[in-house]
Amino acid sequence: MLTFIEFVSKNQLDISSPEKRREVYKNFRKLYLSEYQKNYNKSRKRVEISLSTKDYDFFLKHASEHGYDSKMNRYIVASAKAYLKNEYLVKNPEQTRDFLFLCRNISSNINQIAYKLNSHSVDPKRFDESAIYSQISKLENLVLDYISNPPLLNDKNEVQG
Repeated sequence: MLTFIEFVSKNQLDISSPEKRREVYKNFRKLYLSEYQKNYNKSRKRVEISLSTKDYDFFLKHASEHGYDSKMNRYIVASAKAYLKNEYLVKNPEQTRDFLFLCRNISSNINQIAYKLNSHSVDPKRFDESAIYSQISKLENLVLDYISNPPLLNDKNEVQG
């Protein structure tokens, strides 16, 4: 797509006065939007659905709970993809990132403990650093798995076994 300056140069247009410049820009903008719409329509497909007021309110509530606020279309697409892939939408991705950050901080603290133990000539047979890192890695993987695939609950909110 052409920029405004390229459009003016290519078409050898006169923009010497503010009025002429506005008129040329108006024509450029029409052309730009037309080209943009053509490219957009090639890369996107539009699907429309009709919802009852009850369903609309349901989706709006859940979209807001998942951080999509007024972007209900994105929420519905994300929900459909998660359903088809047998995955779950995380209600608060930021909270998940914070939790993983804390898990990694634990790992850093363990590294500091190991450093202090090693600097004071502690018997290495009594301290197995790799086992601790292995446990931290297992913890992180369990948390990620639980978050992306939480256990299903029955009607009494008990984990189905």
